[in-house]
Amino acid sequence: NKLYAIGEALFRSNLPNVCNLFATFGIFLACNWLMGLKVILTVKYQKARGMERPFPVKFFYASNMPVILHTCLISNIYFVSQMLYNSQPNS
Repeated sequence: NKLYAIGEALFRSNLPNVCNLFATFGIFLACNWLMGLKVILTVKYQKARGMERPFPVKFFYASNMPVILHTCLISNIYFVSQMLYNSQPNS
């Protein structure tokens, strides 16, 4: 049955499925779009009256350090959850 095979490929839980691939692709596109956005702030100088200058600020900052910190946080959460799970084997 072809319809069953397509549904199995999209939503299977024991192996990687196509929905996960689509979600990853969507998040990749959203992050790239957000990294391209800039917010323009107007800077006014106090010493030079009436002088204004636009100052662009990136809307979404991505570099190595936030990725490293996020990975560290997730691994610590996983480590603590495994410790709690192993300390209470009946629950």
